[in-house]
Amino acid sequence: MLRVALTAAAVAAAGHAARPRDVVAYLQQAAARLEDPALEALAQEAAGAVRYNPEMDKVKDMLRGMLDRAMDSQTRDVTQDSFCKKELPKAQQTAQKRQRRLEKTQADVDMIAAKIEKNKLRITDLSTELSELAKAAKDQYAARQAEKAKFEEESKRYDDAEYKLDQAMQVVRRNNNVLLQKRAHVHRQPEHWPAVDQALQDAKSLGTPKTIPALEDAQAKNFQNRVKAKSAEADAEFKFEKLQKDQKEAKEAKEKEIKELERDNTSLKTKMFETKTDVSSVQAQLAAGQEYLEQLKKKCVTETSSAKERNQRREQQIESLKEAHRMLSGEEIPVFSG
Repeated sequence: MLRVALTAAAVAAAGHAARPRDVVAYLQQAAARLEDPALEALAQEAAGAVRYNPEMDKVKDMLRGMLDRAMDSQTRDVTQDSFCKKELPKAQQTAQKRQRRLEKTQADVDMIAAKIEKNKLRITDLSTELSELAKAAKDQYAARQAEKAKFEEESKRYDDAEYKLDQAMQVVRRNNNVLLQKRAHVHRQPEHWPAVDQALQDAKSLGTPKTIPALEDAQAKNFQNRVKAKSAEADAEFKFEKLQKDQKEAKEAKEKEIKELERDNTSLKTKMFETKTDVSSVQAQLAAGQEYLEQLKKKCVTETSSAKERNQRREQQIESLKEAHRMLSGEEIPVFSG
């Protein structure tokens, strides 16, 4: 291997920039060391240009152009790296927020659905209770009518008994008066008194019961039974009317609750539609965010190692280009080996 070196003293003594061939040799050596096809191509172009332009003006232009492109690429990589460091965490946070929002919105949908179902079950229960209440009211009305009919029958029997007792009392009293009058007429004939007394006793035995006190007692008992029956009827009517009132209030309360539940369900269904729309919107946003996040991961995470290696090679390339440019400008002394 041939080793060539230019000393600072030699360059200073020469008083001019490095020779074009030295710059070409430096570029070739740098291309081989960095395994850089771009530097190798530049070295080849520079070698060809030396033959036609010993002043290396074209080589300088090529060096400046490649150096500008390399530095632009490096700037873009730095910008890309900065972008990734900032945008990737931001995209992850956005995706997480949208996921939490989706879960909450879906939970709201489930909660609204549960409320609607609960209201439906309550409406069903209330409707059943109303049907049972209507049936009970119908049965109670029928029972009350039966009680009234029974009371009317009993009242008629009491009226009949009262009439018959009055008739019997009149008969007994009339017969008793007749016998007393007969006794008065024959009072002057004592021998006839026993027969009159016997007739009086027979008169007292007419009808049922057999005596005036018994008839009076029967009348009193019939009157008491009538009073008790009327009292029982009045009490039954009062209880029936109170029951009807309570049932009416219960019916109105249940019907009112059903209407409120139906209005609530109408409102809940509207809210359900709006919430489901929100779910669809959040799902679309989440899908877009996750797709963007995956793209970022491929762009930022997957290429991290290759980007670092590329930046390192580019920095070495830029340094070699700067070095070659300084050599052509007489600012640097190249030392290279071959």
